[in-house]
Amino acid sequence: MTQTTGLHLARFAPRPPTARAVTPAGIWSAVYAVVALWWAAGGAGYPLGLANDPDAALSILGRLSQAQGAAILAAIGVAGTVAAAAMMRPELPRPLAAALATFGWAAAIGLTVVLPDYRPLVIAAYAPVFLVGLPFGWPPGVSLLDAITWPVIHQAVLIAGGLLWAAATVDFRRRTRNACPACGRDLTGAGRGRSFGLAAWGRPAVAIAVALPLLYAASRWAWLFGIPLGISAEELQAARADGMLIAGAGLGSVAIAGALLTTGLVMRWGEVFPDWLPLIRGRPVPIRLATVPALLVAVILIAGGLTFIRLVVSGGIGEIGIDALGAMLPVLLMPAWGAALAIAALAYRDRRRGPCPDCGGRD
Repeated sequence: MTQTTGLHLARFAPRPPTARAVTPAGIWSAVYAVVALWWAAGGAGYPLGLANDPDAALSILGRLSQAQGAAILAAIGVAGTVAAAAMMRPELPRPLAAALATFGWAAAIGLTVVLPDYRPLVIAAYAPVFLVGLPFGWPPGVSLLDAITWPVIHQAVLIAGGLLWAAATVDFRRRTRNACPACGRDLTGAGRGRSFGLAAWGRPAVAIAVALPLLYAASRWAWLFGIPLGISAEELQAARADGMLIAGAGLGSVAIAGALLTTGLVMRWGEVFPDWLPLIRGRPVPIRLATVPALLVAVILIAGGLTFIRLVVSGGIGEIGIDALGAMLPVLLMPAWGAALAIAALAYRDRRRGPCPDCGGRD
């Protein structure tokens, strides 16, 4: 056993940080820095600011001028380019490695959930509703494509950059902490797994990630049936007159479907395709097929929820009375919903991953 452990350490310990995941993040940062500097110089295509995006009031940089906002974006791109170049050095002092990892996580969080607003969430939530209503011509005269503007596409670019930085930081930390580059397991303890106990949090996280969307769905379906759950009777009547109740029920149905899919992260059918599915019945569910969509949804849930929390904190919708609780509470809880969903997805991954083909480690 000792000899096997020595082989593992001899194989992986000398390996320096590589550019496997850092390079894409560095390229994204460099390209984005150039584009942002163009915007800072007054170039066309700047996607933020009320002058260019009338719906930018809820964006964290939306009220800044083009010069101010573009300067911040350029600084993010330049810092990312420098950090990525440093991460690719073969040897780094421990304090510098820790600082670079901190920057990487800050970039990942900032780009994925702080800079974007609620609109990616709206598009993702309404897409199934529009697809179901398409054969029936509902909603009349409305196209989901109208909502996919350049500012929204730019937010998708930011989220993509944040995900690249998350991957780069994970890879960097693995390669600077004597962990297996392939699976992240600690190589200092005979290949002992480094799951951080996430697998044990799977069921509690799924319970939260199922309960919160059902809370949202309950309020929206109650309104459709004339029950003013959490809102006043006058607000319910106004929503009925505007035709918003059907759309709300549709979003509630999407939330219910999401809750059902989330249960698969702890159910047998989430690991093996059920028998009623032709062609793929009985086959193992690919881990990424379950985790990647869940993590993407988690990101846009957190970003959308933080937008509305900022709106409430800033007083943008005035004081929230008890009559508005049913409308706002499920929305304000979306960051918790997204965080629980992310933990559930990572716990699912840790529970299902087998022995690593590179280091032989197992949980």
